[in-house]
Amino acid sequence: MAEAERLLRARGCPKLNIQVRTSNAATLDFYASIGYVNDDVICLGKRLIAD
Repeated sequence: MAEAERLLRARGCPKLNIQVRTSNAATLDFYASIGYVNDDVICLGKRLIAD
């Protein structure tokens, strides 16, 4: 992630948004550990084909 962030920053990217399901605690913990925070936004989706 650090390298991806470095490359994006070098290209002028001001912010990353990552979508993680609320049930995926391990991934949420990982991103929190490297400085990502909840932006308090709502992401809407619609399944067209069931999982």
